[in-house]
Order: sequence, then structure tokens, then C-alpha cells
Amino acid sequence: RDMDAWVATKPYEVAHHLEPQAGEEVYTVMLREEPDPRWAVRAGECLYGFRSGLDHLALELAEKHTGTPLPAALADKSEFPIFGGRAPTAWELKAKIGGMHPDAQTIIEALQPHHRGDPDYARDPLWMLNGLCNIDKHRALNIVVVSSVGVATTLRGGYIASQTYRVGPLSDGAEIQRVRAIPDVPGGKVEMEFKFS
Repeated sequence: RDMDAWVATKPYEVAHHLEPQAGEEVYTVMLREEPDPRWAVRAGECLYGFRSGLDHLALELAEKHTGTPLPAALADKSEFPIFGGRAPTAWELKAKIGGMHPDAQTIIEALQPHHRGDPDYARDPLWMLNGLCNIDKHRALNIVVVSSVGVATTLRGGYIASQTYRVGPLSDGAEIQRVRAIPDVPGGKVEMEFKFS
């Protein structure tokens, strides 16, 4: 809700100017208000809650299978494993999920990001959750920034000869797009509309 309310205030605008030598329209973002820094704390709390929820699930599955209370040797090591760059060893899996029913172990092992291979495991949601949670716990707050994710272009009376756009975090005054359009007819006018996300 807070983010939606912030976006509704239109905290940024897109400005543009023509660079005559290059014949390019240059679009920049002007930020009137930065995101609330408290969102980083909230994001970290959410990440921690999601990650620890998986560990609680692992403990519950082990207790359900072996009985309550779980023996200390199993409880101390019980967690929801997340392996990305390599497959876990049989010993690592046994230490983390060995107290669970074999069907639950099979499902958790099948969910592991390492099955996607290198480098695709890095895009797995479980791997991203684990990494972001670790950054937040051990190094710094996750940063909340204004970011460009894409642009939709509507063009009339010509075509785009060249176009570059920036995807990623933005600072005030950052260039987000350059476009050079050619009219369909000599001396004609090209009408361009852009919607930045």
C-alpha cells in the first residue's frame, strides 16, 4: 500500500531533449522524491519471514514423521536446504531433512535450484530468496530504489533507426533512453510516444 501510494504521487517525471548533432531524442528521469528508506527494513523482514517459514516447515515435517519432540540431534540441524551452484551431498541432505518422511525428502530435493544448472540456478526463486535473506542478515539492508524495467514505444510516420534504453536502478537525472527516428517521407514528422515502466 505504501509503495502504491508513493507511485500515485508521481514522484518522478520523464524529461526529454533533442541532441541535434546525433539527431537523437534523449529521455531522462527526474526524481522529485526518493523511496522511503524504511521500505528496506520492511523488505528485509519479509525476506527473513519467508526464509524462516521454510525452516519451520522443515522442522514440522520432521516432527510429524519422527514424533514430537524431535530428538535434539535432528532438531539442531533441521532446516529447509537450498543448494544452487552444486548438488548437495547425501550427508548434507541427511543432516538437514533426514528426519522427514522419504516422500517429503524427495519433493524438497526436487525443488533445489541446482537442478536448473549453471548459471540458470541463480534465477530460481528459492536461490534468490536465500541470497537476499543472507545479504540482509549478514551484510546490509536490501536497498529499495527506483528502477527502470522497460519501455513501450508507439510510433507513427516513421521508423526507429537506433534505440538504446537503460534497465535497472535509476538516480535523479539518469538517462533512460536514446532514440533516433527516421520519417517515412523526406521532411516528414515522426510522432513517438513512450511508456516507461
